[in-house]
Amino acid sequence: MRSTGQLPAAVALFVLAASAVAAPLAGEAPETRAVLVAEAASRADPVVFDNGNVYVVYTQAGSAPILRIERRTRITAITTYHWNDGHGADPGFIGLVDSRGRVFGPWGADGSPGQGGVRDAYWTVRPNITLSAGSYTVIDSDPDSWAHNEATGGAGMVRVEGRVR
Repeated sequence: MRSTGQLPAAVALFVLAASAVAAPLAGEAPETRAVLVAEAASRADPVVFDNGNVYVVYTQAGSAPILRIERRTRITAITTYHWNDGHGADPGFIGLVDSRGRVFGPWGADGSPGQGGVRDAYWTVRPNITLSAGSYTVIDSDPDSWAHNEATGGAGMVRVEGRVR
C-alpha cells in the first residue's frame, strides 16, 4: 500500500510514549520506559498477506484477492485501500469467504488517512478470528472505490496481519 507520509504506528507510539514521560519513577532510569514501549510496539503482528505496492492505482477492483493460509492463523487486522482518485471513501465492511462458501464477518471498518492525507483511504477491521489452513477470498463492501493496479492483477489491494497458532 502507499505510504501515508506519517510515522509508522510503532514509531509514532514510541515517540508519543517517550515524550509523555515527564519524569522517571523513583529509582528508574529516564530511558527505561521508552525502551519498554519500543519493545511492546515492535511486537506488532506479522504480515500474513500484502498485495499493496507503490505503483499508480485505479478504482473498481476487477477481482477480490485470495488469502492462502498454510497453517492455523489468528487474523488480527485486515486493511483494504480506497484511494478513489484522491477522495477516499466512507468506511464500509470487510469480510472473508472460505473455499466452501462460509462467510466470516463482515466487520465494520474504521477509516484512516492515505497518502497526502486522503480521508478514509485505508479501511481496517480487527476481527481477531482464528482460521484453519485454506483459501479465503477477501470481500469489501465498496469494490467501486477499492484500489487495484496491474501489479495486483486487478485484485483489490489488501494487507492481512496475524499470528500462526
